[in-house]
Amino acid sequence: MNSVYTALGTTIFEAMSARARATGAINLGQGFPDGRGPEDVLAEAARALIEESNQYPPMAGTPALRQAVADHYRVHQGLDLDPSEVIVTSGAT
Repeated sequence: MNSVYTALGTTIFEAMSARARATGAINLGQGFPDGRGPEDVLAEAARALIEESNQYPPMAGTPALRQAVADHYRVHQGLDLDPSEVIVTSGAT
């Protein structure tokens, strides 16, 4: 095992998942979906993988995704963002 990883502590997500398992609680701290998700989203994801790219995207996100995020915020929150102001990340703990 890599010494860098063995030196890392337990994340809150690991701790809460273990606690939920131990007590029989429902873990609302992480996404554990019960189903496959919306069929239209699955179909679009499959189409994109087959017809577009299945490689790592640019670090800030693809231009189309950044535009879609900016459009979403314009419609739903009244924010006028330029896609260059949007950065899509993979998440972090």
